[in-house]
Amino acid sequence: MGIVYDYVGMRVVDGPVEKDGITWWKLEGHGKSGWADERCFTEFEGEWDPRVEGAIAWAIENIGRTDYEYRCLGFVQDAYRSGGLTLTGKLADTAKNTATNFNAAANRDKIVPRGAAVFYDWEGTLGGTTQNWGHVGIALQTGNQDEIDIINALDTVSIDSGAYFSYYADMNYIGWAWIFNKN
Repeated sequence: MGIVYDYVGMRVVDGPVEKDGITWWKLEGHGKSGWADERCFTEFEGEWDPRVEGAIAWAIENIGRTDYEYRCLGFVQDAYRSGGLTLTGKLADTAKNTATNFNAAANRDKIVPRGAAVFYDWEGTLGGTTQNWGHVGIALQTGNQDEIDIINALDTVSIDSGAYFSYYADMNYIGWAWIFNKN
């Protein structure tokens, strides 16, 4: 069984163990292991892929970085590469164009899987050019886009809810896609 503890995917290697009315499980992953209270994690939904989990772990380790400011696609690419994933040839110069190339809109009404690239429309001025650059992050949970958390780099690397992008940042949800080889 795989679980998610503090957004990071781990494998259950022992347990359950009951102590003082609390159920404990031994977890292992990303060079770490230890016992965790089951109230702090959820069972992993979907297919377990250690490469995706490595990408998410790298992304979380980089929370607070500012050198990815307005380079959200570069951040997502670096996260996937750090997990050992091979990016496909449909990548573009902007998140918006990448969403188009991967037909992310076709998945708009589908459940977003953990680890998928989640795309939004974002229009702004960068380097003197105003256009729809788009925005992208990585889904940290499986669920509807407005119910999940997404790690991304708009100004700093941070975790924001899909609802934040849709309702507060005024970004229209495009859809999600796998931008790496799943094999």
